[in-house]
Amino acid sequence: MPYTYDKSLGLHENLLRAGVSKNDIDHHRTDLYVKKTELSTHVISQYEYQNNVTEFVNAQDALGKERWYDIPFAWFGDEFDRKY
Repeated sequence: MPYTYDKSLGLHENLLRAGVSKNDIDHHRTDLYVKKTELSTHVISQYEYQNNVTEFVNAQDALGKERWYDIPFAWFGDEFDRKY
């Protein structure tokens, strides 16, 4: 995975530029939720505040195996959706 995190951009935009699907990204207020995949893990491993990142299991997943990242204060609005 050759994507290099661009520190001049936010985490959300870095995830989209790296190729993480919009369907694998959600948010609530300022918290960003990202489905845990090899690609999202790679991008988050370069995130400046990765020590704040936690994981949870999606309650809507009947098998209880779908893991997501919860990243506080990483959502800044819908302005990035217009770009991708």
